[in-house]
Amino acid sequence: MPEKAPKGKDSAVWGNKGYVYLAEEKAPKVSVEKLALQDVYFPLNSAELTLPAQKILNNNVKALKENPKVKVVLLGYASPEGLDNHNLKLSENRALAVKDYLVKNGIPKNSIFVKGEGKMEVNKSAYPSARKVHFKIISR
Repeated sequence: MPEKAPKGKDSAVWGNKGYVYLAEEKAPKVSVEKLALQDVYFPLNSAELTLPAQKILNNNVKALKENPKVKVVLLGYASPEGLDNHNLKLSENRALAVKDYLVKNGIPKNSIFVKGEGKMEVNKSAYPSARKVHFKIISR
């Protein structure tokens, strides 16, 4: 089966031969005003990137490459368990882990800033959602 429908052939003729061709469309480029980067979540007391986190980061890398003028601050957070100084360091390490991943995947390090915010005050049921790095766009 040919990879592409030959030019000048109408689909009715080619459809009768049982061929199916997919349109070669690229996803529309997202305008910078509508650019949304997803947060990345971590396990308790960890700054290691999980596979789901890496998948999210791969999507964020793609969006950042499509918008090379964008600059971001990575805001690291921790859940309220533990001592304040430990949570501050953990939140910074989470943000640094995300920055390292982005840089290794082609995002210029001068377009990424990090800040550890320490613990995020949330209800106990929301502790897992506090263990994250949030992408804040600071320049478009």
